[in-house]
Amino acid sequence: MLPAAGAWPYYGLAGADLQIVPAVSPSWPVFYGLRDGTFRLLVAVGSEGIITFPSVHAALAVIVVIALWPIAVLRWVFLLLNVAMLAATPIDGSHYFVDVLAGIALALLSLLLAQSIAARVASPAPHAREIAQGAG
Repeated sequence: MLPAAGAWPYYGLAGADLQIVPAVSPSWPVFYGLRDGTFRLLVAVGSEGIITFPSVHAALAVIVVIALWPIAVLRWVFLLLNVAMLAATPIDGSHYFVDVLAGIALALLSLLLAQSIAARVASPAPHAREIAQGAG
């Protein structure tokens, strides 16, 4: 629904028009520089705002909620905050809705993979148990 650059540049809005500054405004020179070829030095520092798919905002929201869910005092506060962030991401986070859905899917897939790996590490393979018992 919204362009990856976000609603502000797409509709030609400026912070002075509304007396507010959008959170993503510092990334626009890099974003447009990558599109028109004037930005050629792609390094971690100074290249913010270039990942639109999947949304790292969405992935982080899911990971934070799942990580803090066992802490009853924080559970609902962080759920509400992160749902609000998810709702705002396509508006002020320079993402399409599909970017948000992909970020959520990536986070869930990553968490499932991490749980699977942790379970395998926690329980040694059957042949390893036999070797350990035979050696003792």
